[in-house]
This record gives sequence, structure tokens and C-alpha cells, in this order.
Amino acid sequence: MPRRRTTCGISGLILCIWLVSCADYNRNYAPDAVHWNQPLPDAPIAHTVFLIGDAGDAKNGKIPPALTLLGSHLQGAATNSTVVFLGDNLYPDGMAPEQAAAERADDEFRLKAQLDVVRGFPGHVFFVPGNHDWYSYGLEGLKRQQLFIETYLERHGAWQPNSGCGDPKVIRLSESLVLILLDTEWWLTDWDDEPGINQGCAAKSRNHFKALFEEALQRHREKHVIIAMHHPMYSQGPHGGTSTVKEHLFPLTRLNPYLWFPLPVLGSIYPLYRAFFGTRQDIAHPGYQALRRAILDAARQHGHFIFVAGHDHSLQYAEADGQSFIISGAGSKRSATRTGQGTQFGYGQYGFAQLTIYRDGSVWVQFWSVDHPPDPSGQLVFRKQLKPAWPR
Repeated sequence: MPRRRTTCGISGLILCIWLVSCADYNRNYAPDAVHWNQPLPDAPIAHTVFLIGDAGDAKNGKIPPALTLLGSHLQGAATNSTVVFLGDNLYPDGMAPEQAAAERADDEFRLKAQLDVVRGFPGHVFFVPGNHDWYSYGLEGLKRQQLFIETYLERHGAWQPNSGCGDPKVIRLSESLVLILLDTEWWLTDWDDEPGINQGCAAKSRNHFKALFEEALQRHREKHVIIAMHHPMYSQGPHGGTSTVKEHLFPLTRLNPYLWFPLPVLGSIYPLYRAFFGTRQDIAHPGYQALRRAILDAARQHGHFIFVAGHDHSLQYAEADGQSFIISGAGSKRSATRTGQGTQFGYGQYGFAQLTIYRDGSVWVQFWSVDHPPDPSGQLVFRKQLKPAWPR
């Protein structure tokens, strides 16, 4: 009997490892999404929304290729267009104070790499914060970043929601299109560490946020609603619990890419922990689960909405709970991904997503990735109709 239990235990461990270790950096398509390259409608465009996240890791004086690609797509853009930066605008620690001259210079370079792409853009530009924007400097770092972005762009209100606030920020892009901007790290952070949090804000508690968010969805449920935040509700990337075979067999390569020292089984401890328990930044974590419930419970009650996020450094599209979920977090970093559990497309390559809303009411998403060798227009890697035309 003990031998049988041991065998079952080993079999269970192998099954767990197999379930979470199928991610890679290739293009992954679900079986029902392999014929994705359908033509776009021949119809007038009402609005275009460009989505890029985790773009704040420009290094060594080089501009991340996804930002260069985005810039090429923004050339000739009209006023009926919007760019949303989906958080982690500044790696690794947030905005340093001016007294820390070396760190501040690096931070300004990383921000300017993004800001210069949209400096002359005629449409709307918005930045939402991510966990790395809060990371070391907290609320004060957010305020510094907000001031720098809005001053450099000469756009008051480009940073949303206001620093330290959990208020859902509702932006009416047109009569039929609404953008709701959230700071999801506000929910996840430890408020005891931020004595100035919630000052001057409508939402004073997480329950109050839930009420305000549900009210916004109910008020605009007859329109197209895009909900932009840093943390995704679903993901087949590392924050969603998936990992590569290499991470299980050669875990030390996370610390140093040259440490190819095999540690089978032991190497699976950290990936399995993230998949089933999670850090505060992982979907499995209880705090993250509470955030998901607050947002998804409200969405299920009021219709079909389009969720856009970053956090995992990949391009993903998923459908679940009657909602559409886009991850565009490959602005300056890459991570492995896969399909499954509603995810129809996943790609661990630099790029961005684009939503096109047509005057007939139909909505399409496209994902563009950096091509090799580089092509200024990049490569279209996935396309999907999210909403049909309105009934006549």
C-alpha cells in the first residue's frame, strides 16, 4: 500500500508539472482559431484603439522594437484614435526622485522612449499604472511619473486614474464607445504601506470600488465598453501559472542564463507554487482572486465587454464568461504562453494589439508583432471579430 501511494504521488506530481509546463514562445492557435486570417470589413471606421503594455524597459540607449513598430502604425492616424499604455511603464522600480540622479536619468529615458511615440499623436493618449510603477517608491513614485508624463506630453489627464485612487475613470470616446481605465495595483497593494492612498478619491474602500465599477458598466451597457487595466483576468502566461519545460528542468537560468544545471523536480517547486498558490502578482493568489471576482461578477451581470491588460509579456486573446480578453504586454519584454482554457491565441513575441470599431457597430481585434528581419509595418499574427454589426 505505501508503494502504491508513492506511485500515485509521483504520478500526480508529473501530471501537475505537465499541466503547467507547456508554454513556449511560438505562435499558438487553438483548433477553432487556425483560420484566423479573415478579411476586415469594407466599412467606415468609427474609432481605432492601440494597446501596448509593459513597454518601460528600454535599455542601453535602445528603443524597444515594439515601440518602433507602434510608431509606424500611428503615422497618419486621425483624431478618432486612442493609444493606451497598459502599465509597467517604468521598470524596475517606478519613478526615482530627482535627487537620485543616475536612476532618474534612466527612468526619464525609459519614459521618453514611450512618450516620443505619441508626442505628436492627434488622438487620445492614456497611461494606467502597473505593479512596477508602484514598486519601490509607491504613491510618491506614481505622482512623479504622472507629473512627468503629463508635462512632457502637455496633456493633462493622460495619466488615469489619478495617482493613488481606485476610482474607475470613464472616458467617452464617442457616442457609442466608452473606455474605463482602472488601477488594479491599487486593489492589490498593502494600503498600510501607503498612508496617503485614497485621499481626494471617490473610492475609499474596495467595496466602494466594486459599487462604482458596477454602476459604470450598468450605465454604459448598451455601448461598446473597453475596460483597460494592468492585471489580466485570464492568462496563459507566467502570472496565470504556466511555465516552460526549461523552467522546470533548469530553474537556475532564471537567475543567470548560463546556469544550465539540471534540477528536475526541485526546479518545479517555484512554478507549481505560482500556479496553485501564487505571489500577490499571480492570478492564483487570494488577493488577485478577490480582484477578479469584483470585476467579473459585475461584468457577467451587465453584458459583453472587452477587457485589455498587460502584466504577462506576451500577446494573447481569450474568451470566457461571455467576455473578450486581450493581453498586450509585450511592449519591451517577452514571456512564454500557450492556448487552452478559453485562450484562442498566444505569442511570446514583442508587439501590440489594435481594436477597430466600425460605424456599423462591429468590432475587430488585430495583433501585430515585430518581424524578423524587421519590417516597419510588422507582421499580423492574429485577427478576430469580437462583436457583430448592430441590427438594422
